Amino acid sequence: MLAKPTPGDWHPCGHYRAPNNVTVNDRKPLPHIQAFTARLHGTKLLSKVDLVKAYYQIPVYPPDIHQICHRDSLRTFRACADAVRSTNAAQTFQRFIN
Repeated sequence: MLAKPTPGDWHPCGHYRAPNNVTVNDRKPLPHIQAFTARLHGTKLLSKVDLVKAYYQIPVYPPDIHQICHRDSLRTFRACADAVRSTNAAQTFQRFIN
């Protein structure tokens, strides 16, 4: 599916409505930002690299990989999209880095 945000510019996008409708929502809310920043008290350095590494280490259930990865027509390139539009993505990431 392609979306056309501005005249002449095209970019690929994914629709996660169907998987999100059948996904059971996580009952655990995100922790308060105060709890997260309290753990950072006394640290000298916080790196964005650590967050990026943690994001790409979150495992995906193998039968569901086809829902977030796409192949080109020749099946030579597999691009895995960010799962940020998936249900419970933020909660999963927060639990993973905690």
